[in-house]
Amino acid sequence: HEELLKAGVLVEYHEGMGDVMFVSHTWLRRNRPDNEEGVKFALLRAVLQRAVDGKLDVKPYWGVAAVFKGSSDLFHLKAAGMRRSMKDGYVFLDFISIPQADPEAQKLAIASLISYVSASAYFLCLAGPWTHEDGSSRDEMAWSERGWCRMEGIANFLSPKPKPIILATSPSRIVTHAPSGAVG
Repeated sequence: HEELLKAGVLVEYHEGMGDVMFVSHTWLRRNRPDNEEGVKFALLRAVLQRAVDGKLDVKPYWGVAAVFKGSSDLFHLKAAGMRRSMKDGYVFLDFISIPQADPEAQKLAIASLISYVSASAYFLCLAGPWTHEDGSSRDEMAWSERGWCRMEGIANFLSPKPKPIILATSPSRIVTHAPSGAVG
């Protein structure tokens, strides 16, 4: 956060600035969100590139389509809309959007997470078949069990305009779930 702020590439959120994609994920190391190979940032980059290229057509997970038969179109995020929205859009990712060095500033930023989730146009969950440095799993199931991730998901579900959860487990497996999550 501090390095990007110093470089002048961070943008402070203000209402009406354009669409924001909130990124929820679990960290793969104690002090860094990604592993040495950068698998998580590579997936995020692939998702965002597909969005701005107009190639990110995200369909509902089969279970969502079955449960919400007549309404499954609500969970289909079409490529043209994603491109229009994200070509000049923004990304909220905790590691870059929340101060890491100043504990007081960090507490204030964390306290505002619910507002960022609510104001975002998209809710993206990065949950590949990854392993934390301590050996524990960091896949979709692990994401749904982690306290912070559950809080972010609940903030989405309870926001004035809940968004489908875009679940990306690999560049080729990206689906939506209902705002209430996989098990609803």
